[in-house]
Amino acid sequence: MHGDGASAVRVRLFGALGAETGGLAVEITSVAQRRILGRLALGVAEVISIDALVDLLWPDDPPRTAVASVQSQVYRLRLVLGADAIRTTAPGYVLDVDRDAVDCPRVLLGRGNVTGGQL
Repeated sequence: MHGDGASAVRVRLFGALGAETGGLAVEITSVAQRRILGRLALGVAEVISIDALVDLLWPDDPPRTAVASVQSQVYRLRLVLGADAIRTTAPGYVLDVDRDAVDCPRVLLGRGNVTGGQL
């Protein structure tokens, strides 16, 4: 279930991707972190595999350090959002927030690719 810290996290997908914790906006400037957060938010409460995140960041030719890079980016997101907001669950990660903490109902977005637009 959602920890106290995770319940205070909100993610905005409409417009420019953004997040807030405890009602305060947090800055996520890294493109990789924005893409990872966007993908996790689209599948809120679902496990998104590390392989899917590697494919998102490097669709054609991932570096051999790709997995470690994803892990590092998730670590940095946890520093900003709170350690409880992103949970490690084999084979990847879960954005552990209530579905209503993401501003865009998943049914409107479908399961499309997150590589375009603001993400």
